[in-house]
Amino acid sequence: GRGYPAAQLIADRKNNTALKTGAPAPDFALVLADGSHLSLSDLRGRPVVINFWATWCGPCRLEMPELMRAAMGDPNLVLLAVNTQESLDPVAAFAEDFAMTTPVVLDGEGDVNNLYAVRGLPTTYFIDPSGAISAIHPGVLSPPALRERLDAIR
Repeated sequence: GRGYPAAQLIADRKNNTALKTGAPAPDFALVLADGSHLSLSDLRGRPVVINFWATWCGPCRLEMPELMRAAMGDPNLVLLAVNTQESLDPVAAFAEDFAMTTPVVLDGEGDVNNLYAVRGLPTTYFIDPSGAISAIHPGVLSPPALRERLDAIR
């Protein structure tokens, strides 16, 4: 369900030069409200979508409803909505407006954004159950493109 975990890098993985299809997805952790941690590697065995977005990003607003529909329609799919460098108040308002039911990850310092070499918003990574990058999609995902990429990681 929705929560606002903080993103945290694991060890000193601040720079990753192997971001390409078939490569292992860079690991990072989510610090949950109770102080416990959940890492991306803990989610192996399930398809994962990592969507980088911001509240001020018009294209992010366009694709978020489709991403939420996909997440609600597949209980095995993990959608991590990684907000880039914004405070909780605007993020929480956005999450409410878009009925976000998935974890809304707060990347306050932009560390995960940098780890994944995000150059523009939105950018979406599709991670297969083995933990490998299946696809990288910069820009708005159309419904057919989203379906195609989801089918590849299921």
